[in-house]
Amino acid sequence: QVSSTLGMQTNLQSSDTNCLVDTCTECVDTEGCGFCYTGEGDLMIGFCEQIGENSDFSLGMCNQTRPGYTWLTGQCPSDYGGLIIFALCFYLLCFASGMGPTPWTVNAEIYPLWCRSTGISIATFMNWTANIIVSQTYLSIDSELHQWTFMLYAGISLVAIVIFYIVLPETKGKTLEEMETLFSRPVLKLGRSK
Repeated sequence: QVSSTLGMQTNLQSSDTNCLVDTCTECVDTEGCGFCYTGEGDLMIGFCEQIGENSDFSLGMCNQTRPGYTWLTGQCPSDYGGLIIFALCFYLLCFASGMGPTPWTVNAEIYPLWCRSTGISIATFMNWTANIIVSQTYLSIDSELHQWTFMLYAGISLVAIVIFYIVLPETKGKTLEEMETLFSRPVLKLGRSK
């Protein structure tokens, strides 16, 4: 079988029926299988093979006796490492100048004086709780969804943006005393106020 794996031609063969898959990614995700390859550039010959007793070697081509083969059990090679680093840095740049400070700015404006410290404390606690949940679940989610993990996060963010657009009222030009009146309305009518 010939398949394209991130821009590289990969000839997948198997020495074990449990390791019969179409791509390197499927191979390393299959329990008990690893990817053995040789070659560089655009043409790479690879084999999905059963992991031996020592996970550093396979029971097939990457069995410690053949030089020139590389054994992978965790992730597949990619020509897009630089693009991924650039995209991550670009995301951080956009986040830091846009959505990053927004919750803190909104928090500074929406609470009346009598509950400001408590409100900001609760909001900060919830923010860090959400950060911990994402940090602790990311690897588990990524091992199941792979490249769709960030699409899940994007979907959750889209739902949050819609909710905030509907619920969060405009606070521009309002005094702290007006905030208390503004936020005393029912939640679904907050965003409709002028």
